[in-house]
Amino acid sequence: MAMVKGGAKIEVTVDKSPRNISHQNNIKLDVSISPFPPLATDEIIKKLALVYVAKNLAWKEEPPSDSKLRSVQELQIDNYYPDAVAKYNQILKAGIDNKTKEIEKLADDIKQNDNNARNIPKMFDIEGQKILDQYEHFFDKEKKELEAAEKQFYDFREKYHITRPAGKSRNLKDGLLTFAISAFLVVIESFFNASLFSTNLEGGLVAGAAMACFFSIFNVGVSFGFGKFIVPHFNIKTGPWKYITPLFTVAWIAALLFYSLMVGHYRDCLQMDIDRPEVVALNALASSPFQLSDIFSFLLCFLTIIVGFCAAYDGFKSNADPFPGYSELSEKRNRALQKWNKFASKRHNLIENKFNEYSNKLQNYCSTVSGATGNLRLCIQDKELIFTQYQSALASARAAVIALIQKFRAVNASERKTKPPVYFSSTDGILLKANEVQAPDMNLDYKIYAECQAMSKSLDDDLPAIKQELLEKYQLLLK
Repeated sequence: MAMVKGGAKIEVTVDKSPRNISHQNNIKLDVSISPFPPLATDEIIKKLALVYVAKNLAWKEEPPSDSKLRSVQELQIDNYYPDAVAKYNQILKAGIDNKTKEIEKLADDIKQNDNNARNIPKMFDIEGQKILDQYEHFFDKEKKELEAAEKQFYDFREKYHITRPAGKSRNLKDGLLTFAISAFLVVIESFFNASLFSTNLEGGLVAGAAMACFFSIFNVGVSFGFGKFIVPHFNIKTGPWKYITPLFTVAWIAALLFYSLMVGHYRDCLQMDIDRPEVVALNALASSPFQLSDIFSFLLCFLTIIVGFCAAYDGFKSNADPFPGYSELSEKRNRALQKWNKFASKRHNLIENKFNEYSNKLQNYCSTVSGATGNLRLCIQDKELIFTQYQSALASARAAVIALIQKFRAVNASERKTKPPVYFSSTDGILLKANEVQAPDMNLDYKIYAECQAMSKSLDDDLPAIKQELLEKYQLLLK
């Protein structure tokens, strides 16, 4: 139940349509409440002193029994009818004009929203193209970077006949583990060599430990670098690395053997308490490289070689992938792919949000068309109701004026000693005249309603096709 302007109560029963708003409403009008105020008969009676005047005239036997003309008092009462009609005309005009404006506005809203709903796919496509144009430069840039990275990656795989995925990228934990192994090798070698180097050194055990640590760090560092940067190239069977890698390997083995023997000879010289033991060790290494004084020097030499190989293996395992360059290309490709996915996801989200926005707009436009069409029908009914109430008010005012005249006559007749005039017994002579408004022409309003109803029905029928077109535009923008 809803109240509309003018006091009408309107009950609407709605059938569900595709947009949950019906175009056909069963309307029941209640005309019990009217904007037209009734004639204030009690105030008129007091203002005209109607009872007193009627009695006073009766005592004077007026109007005469044979009079055929109505009295001046009755004519004064007659004047209240055209006054009431003039007031009602003003109220009617204001109500009719207001409803006419509402009808025109509702019709314009229906047409505008219908047009907006039908243009939704086109407007969405324009907005979507703006998003694509805005990101076109970045799109081309990221796409080219991804294509170049993928080309390098797959060309590399094809060139070296690699079918497996690249090794997993090393993280901080892996790096700390590699460092810990290298440090452990340094500690182990330094620990065993410290006491062997401490003989005849002025610093004793501390100096021996420092010297051992220096030799160990040098051994582990060089061997680690060899294992990390040279050993992986054994996987390359073509090009200059096919020859460079074996040469570097032979050189490293020779250098490691030379270094281990030099360490052994240096330890021998420390046992003899001579000046400049490093020079003597180099001379002994040159003249008789494998001739060491005792088993401990041989053990020191062997330990240096073992630590060198372990450090080389640690360096080799520190690579993300055993094939040189493969992991780097894979990482480059993954970074380019991540950047592309991030960019594509952002662009996709912008277009999707715009799609959802225009889908909601479409639904709102359709709901507005349907709701405004129903309101248009109610507004026309309300306009008709106002005139019905106007006619009822006129009839009530006429009846009230006649009742006042009859009251005047009844009081006058009851106080007279002579017979009242013959016309007192009939109301035929009471001619109430005023400029009453004729019923407005509603044909134009119903024509407007019929057009808007047809427009709403057509939009209902076309809505699936509009949604499909919008979806196709959305899918096309995402390609």
